[in-house]
Formats: sequence, structure tokens, C-alpha cells
Amino acid sequence: MDYQGLFSGNGEICSEVEVDLPYPPIRVERPNLDYAVALFRQYSGYDGELTATTQYIYQNMVLLNSDPTAAALLECIAINESRHFQILGQLIYMLGADPKLYAPTRLRGEPQRIRGASDSAVVEGYSWWSGDMLIYTHDFNTMIRNNIELEYIAIANYNAALRVINDVYVRPMLERIILDEQRHIVIFNQLLGTTPPQNGG
Repeated sequence: MDYQGLFSGNGEICSEVEVDLPYPPIRVERPNLDYAVALFRQYSGYDGELTATTQYIYQNMVLLNSDPTAAALLECIAINESRHFQILGQLIYMLGADPKLYAPTRLRGEPQRIRGASDSAVVEGYSWWSGDMLIYTHDFNTMIRNNIELEYIAIANYNAALRVINDVYVRPMLERIILDEQRHIVIFNQLLGTTPPQNGG
């Protein structure tokens, strides 16, 4: 595939996947378990940062021989998502919760990627993160479209957390992470040769 114009002239692929802005300090005003709970879905939920990290690493391995440039790009985005994952885990711990790899299950009406009809029903409560949260496809267009959907849902979930969290240190961090997710959408749309909607995210 031709990705001309997607990367900077110096060939530094990983420099392209996150916004060129520093992250705020990882701090909280004070412990707040409600705020910690509001971050768990993005930390290790079905559509959270741990899922994104492992999803993109899996795709990197699948594409490594057939499309090494896309594979390298996915590895870089996985590294960026793993940074988000680590930041959220630190914030959750500072807010007074144990950053274990579980999260509230999806509540009715919340966005979530479409899965097969054979998937078991989602029940309310908490569930441990699991590798079956990934979507295992080898079709390039399908995986990239799924990635775009995953990024849009991540932004929606961060915005939902921002409606709950009023901590003056946590809010700027979530807003900064959203900028990276928006950048990922642009890159994935470029891989597909499409343009994201102007109001997306």
C-alpha cells in the first residue's frame, strides 16, 4: 500500500502517532474513589487502553510480513496507547483504588464495538480484562475500520469521564490523551484512504 505523505520526511514513524504537546504532570488533588471508578473503563475495560494496546500489537504481528510499514505504525500506536494505560493506572492508584485489570461492564446504551451474534450477553457489574476482548481478523480494511471505531469509543468514554471528574490535575490529562486518540483516527483514515468527519470525536 502507498502511504506517501502519511509520515514526516525523516522517516520517524513513531513521532507521527501522538500530538506534539507535553503531557501534564501525573497528579491528583486528593483521593477520590468515584473518580477512580470513572477511569477504570478506559483503563482495562472492553474498549479501554489495554485492549487497544494488545489489539494493535496483534495486528502488528499479523501484518509484519505483508505490510511492514503499516505494521510499524501499529506498533508505534500500541506504544502510545500503552503510555495512556500506564498513566491511567497511576491516576487510579493516586485516587485511592487498586489498578487491577478489571472494569465495570458495559451498561445498556453505552457505545461498544459490534461483536458476533454468538458472543455471550454482557451483564452489569465488573469483569476481568481478557484476551477475548480483541477482534481477531486478518483482513486489513476490517481491522483498520475496527480500530477507527475503537478510537471513537475511547474518545466518547474519556468525555464521559470528564463529565464526572472535576479534579484540576486529572482533567487536563484526559483532555491531552483525547488529542492522541483523535490523531490516531486521522492516521487510520489515511491508511484507508478516507477522510474522518469534521465533527468526529
